[in-house]
Amino acid sequence: PAERVVVEMNRLRHFIGTPAKVAATMRHIAADTGADELMVTSTIYGEDERRRCYELLAREWGLSDPV
Repeated sequence: PAERVVVEMNRLRHFIGTPAKVAATMRHIAADTGADELMVTSTIYGEDERRRCYELLAREWGLSDPV
């Protein structure tokens, strides 16, 4: 039971969906917390896939593609 609680809590920290959905969730959290910056870590397997994830999210935020 204790492990299930940890798993459920961690799921609240994972944002899964389209770039628009993920960005909207991030914007909501930033607004609610007053954060002036956010850090993103992708756990997608594969370097190319992770890079694509960051590129899509950067475009959604109106940022240039990450290097």
